[in-house]
Amino acid sequence: MATPDVAAAVAEDVSQTFENRVVALDHAGVTLERGTITAFIGRNGSGKTTLLRILAGILPAQSGTVRILDEAAHFTSSRLRARLAYISQSAELDPEMTVAETLALFAALYAVCDKNASVDRAMEIFGLAEHRSRRIAALSGGLRQRLHLALGLLHDPELLLLDEPTSALDPEGRNFVWGLLRQRRAVGKTMAVITHDLADAASHCDQVLALDRGCVIAAGSPGELIAAHAGWVMRCEISHNDPQALMAELRLVSGVASGSIQNGEVRLKLTATDAAEAQAIADRVLKDCRGRGAIVTSLRLAAPDLAGAFFELTGNELEPVNAPEIQRTTERSSE
Repeated sequence: MATPDVAAAVAEDVSQTFENRVVALDHAGVTLERGTITAFIGRNGSGKTTLLRILAGILPAQSGTVRILDEAAHFTSSRLRARLAYISQSAELDPEMTVAETLALFAALYAVCDKNASVDRAMEIFGLAEHRSRRIAALSGGLRQRLHLALGLLHDPELLLLDEPTSALDPEGRNFVWGLLRQRRAVGKTMAVITHDLADAASHCDQVLALDRGCVIAAGSPGELIAAHAGWVMRCEISHNDPQALMAELRLVSGVASGSIQNGEVRLKLTATDAAEAQAIADRVLKDCRGRGAIVTSLRLAAPDLAGAFFELTGNELEPVNAPEIQRTTERSSE
């Protein structure tokens, strides 16, 4: 029996290569502390789902060590199955079964006490009561996702592993899911969540694990990652006869730490520590552009956030990006 001070899950030096020689994980590791929510972030193909499946004991790691709830990860272990749940993006459910039948089947498989009461409670919590007689095939994507969550929580697992649980949900549904996860954290449950919504990861998670090309490139609290890797960013579209030469000059403007052109957009990292200082630097950049005959057609100032940290770590944006913007202006500059 695991003691409360033992981490809920630990993976160390885990590597995984598939048959086509694609490296899914390259010496990756993560620790899920009890009573926390950890977000896995990264582009498609970065290794997030592979790592989550290994933590669930579904996919054996080719190398490295994995312990879940103080025992070796192995999904065939009845003890482990009773204590964790893995919720994939699309569970394989019988499309001809009804919502009530599906919940009852899973309650029986998990040997849930008072099966009928548990099924009724799950339907009530997840807003499925009025759909109890509908076939799985007739459910919308959002309702199917709610059912997946209900199935995973029927046996009240200590460890919950979720692969993009809010992807098919509207804003109300996403708020419901994150509220549910926070409630479970409050009573000591542990969760790992794959998400592309960096605003949600920053708002609701205790730890963020950033993966890129199978490697863990950063781990820490959202605040730690933002402080270490993000800063105020000025993004603008500028018309000029020599963009590269203009960029070289803009990098010399006081308060500009670095700059690049990404997909035709000028991106300047600023040394600012607050909004007022960021605006002052932006004004200097605009003045410099005017003096060089450049036309600025749009400008955005973005405060330090998790999306900015991810960009600094990888050189790529994670879609969809939910970066808070404090300003959006359009200006036409002339000589």
